[in-house]
Amino acid sequence: PMAIQMRTVVVGNPREDGIISITTTAEEAEEPKTVQFSVPSEGVSLKPGEPCWANYVKGVIQHYKAGPLPGFDAVIESNVPIGGGLSSSASLEVAMYTFLQQLSPDDRDPVTKALVCQKAEHTFAMMPCGIMDQFISVMG
Repeated sequence: PMAIQMRTVVVGNPREDGIISITTTAEEAEEPKTVQFSVPSEGVSLKPGEPCWANYVKGVIQHYKAGPLPGFDAVIESNVPIGGGLSSSASLEVAMYTFLQQLSPDDRDPVTKALVCQKAEHTFAMMPCGIMDQFISVMG
C-alpha cells in the first residue's frame, strides 16, 4: 500500500446529553445519512445495524478505550470513493479515531490506533480485513 492525496475528515463538537449524532456527506453512502445513538457505557455496548457506513464508526467508538467519551455531533466529509479499492473504510475508521482523540485524549500510539480500527472493521462491519490499510491510513 501507499499513501494517496485523498482524505476523510470528521469535525464536530461535544454535547452534554450522552447522545452521539453523526452525519455523512458521502453521496454514495446509503440512507439514512444521519445516525443517532447513546454513548456506550459499562454494560451497554453499541451494536451493528443499518446503515452499513455507520458500523465502521460505531465499531471505532465501541473499541476506543481512552474514555469516557461525551456525546457529540459530528460530520464526516471524504473524497475517498466508497468501494473503489482505495481503503475508504480504513480512512473512515482512522478519521473517527482521530476525532475521538480530540474529545478524550489517549496515549497516541499509532499501532494501537491501527489495531483498534481493524478490530472495529472485524467486529462491526464484519469484514475480515488485514491491517495494511489501517496502518497506511494512520502513518501515511
